[in-house]
Amino acid sequence: SRLCEYRDKKGGQLRILDLGSGLGFWGGICRYIFDYDYGRFKRKDWLCDITGVEICRKYKKSYFLNREYTDIVYGDLIGFVGKSLEEHRTWDIVLCIEVLEHLDASSFDFLARNFLALTSGQGMHIISTVIGEEDDSTKWRKGKSPTFDSIRILNPYQDHKHVLGYFDFCNSYQDNIGKICRVGHSIVAIFDGSEDLICK
Repeated sequence: SRLCEYRDKKGGQLRILDLGSGLGFWGGICRYIFDYDYGRFKRKDWLCDITGVEICRKYKKSYFLNREYTDIVYGDLIGFVGKSLEEHRTWDIVLCIEVLEHLDASSFDFLARNFLALTSGQGMHIISTVIGEEDDSTKWRKGKSPTFDSIRILNPYQDHKHVLGYFDFCNSYQDNIGKICRVGHSIVAIFDGSEDLICK
């Protein structure tokens, strides 16, 4: 995978930011790739620092959040990103997996404009979000999205605020896009600082 290739190129001592970490599955994957794969199973031996940002406090008891992350910040990710930019904080890898569709228009615009600034040098960004057809423009929703009520009870922030248009996504990152990858109704984009956006 691209994460394994990045690990082999950069080494295991990396800082990872997971925006909208949810239950923490991606943190668990990163912990395995960057530490457990090398036999570093105890927290004191970890080389990889993983910070999660999650707005839903009901996830506090999640196994992955408590076990695999170095730090969890509960609160609004836009506020966290804004403060990080002011303090010039950067990470080696930034994840934003199935998050953009839950943001309103102003929050999405802010994150789209500033997402790539969260890493320095040869950083990697991974984005996954719900996407429309290639000729569709972004469709903003009014009211509740067709989210299962059981999910909404667990996480009241789960509603989709929009379905991103394919070309709107491309235009948001027009200076960085090489290739993108559609997976069903989602788009997956990987930005590696040393080359164009790549998907495999």
